[in-house]
Amino acid sequence: MVLPTRRVIFDTTIGEVDIELYVLPNFAVQEAPKACRNFLTLAMEGYDDGVILHRVVPKFLVQTSHRTGTGGEGESFYGEPFEDGLHPRLRSSHRGLVACANNGEKTSNDSQFFITLGESKLTNT
Repeated sequence: MVLPTRRVIFDTTIGEVDIELYVLPNFAVQEAPKACRNFLTLAMEGYDDGVILHRVVPKFLVQTSHRTGTGGEGESFYGEPFEDGLHPRLRSSHRGLVACANNGEKTSNDSQFFITLGESKLTNT
């Protein structure tokens, strides 16, 4: 469910995950427009309804948004995988970061995303 308050709420088997999009004004949207549009559009279309957290790494991250729950190739709003669009100002290492998950190739982003559970060493390289 996408709310007009820049919040996205996912119902999971362990409860709701409430994501508030941190926008200063439109900071993330301007810095990573393809990823933001993909995430919001798929959420509004109900793409994530009923999906599971298919990857859980305690104290690091949870990953989701793959319809079969296998973690294989997903789908994107654009009809094909899209490239990373990370701006250096988006580097972060805090708990609660939401980001696209890919297969290691910078042009393989699709529906999958992850949420960090603790401090991370994520970069855009």
